[in-house]
Amino acid sequence: MSGMNKLLIPNTTQVPNVFFDRLLALLPAAPLKIYLAITRKTYGFQKTSDQIGNKQLSTATGLSRSSVIRAVQFLGDLLTIKPGGPGKGANVYSLNLDLTEAQIELLKRRASSAGATSSADDTSVKQTAQVVSPVSPIKTNISKPIGTNSKKQSAAVVSSKVSDPRIKELTSAWGALYRGRCGEAYRLWRKTSAGLKLHCAIMTFHGSKS
Repeated sequence: MSGMNKLLIPNTTQVPNVFFDRLLALLPAAPLKIYLAITRKTYGFQKTSDQIGNKQLSTATGLSRSSVIRAVQFLGDLLTIKPGGPGKGANVYSLNLDLTEAQIELLKRRASSAGATSSADDTSVKQTAQVVSPVSPIKTNISKPIGTNSKKQSAAVVSSKVSDPRIKELTSAWGALYRGRCGEAYRLWRKTSAGLKLHCAIMTFHGSKS
């Protein structure tokens, strides 16, 4: 016993068994830290409740003030809170030791809807959800074959090159190639950039379909 670390025993804090048996698997990182911090500041000092400010909870857990507030909101019925309010100081917190199965089930649904895991740092649904915006095929490197594109889609591609002064000449060159005539038109075509070639091909394609 002489070699025992005095920092650990008997300096210990009681934690309700329901925390380990039912709650531990449901709580994300931030609410887990807040729950333990409140446990420490209450039962750790042989008190059933304590007046605790957000700054104290932030210092004890390493969380930002906004994360502290969200975590307390997430814990919901796990805590009993007596609001401090203006001129009254910080809130008074205590652990709710009379949890019902319905309250635990509500916490389980809250954790599920938030996409919460034991390793998550935040409990905000908006922050955990991934928002994916559809991207137009024109803005990607993969496009459909010209024959399957609508004229409106093709027109959008064409409009990006319409101000280039070489368009008329190159369109004529492509038209000559398209109809099987080469010579000077072919030499001009070989020197043309890929973007202008695509433009001219679309122009000629739609001209042949009209």
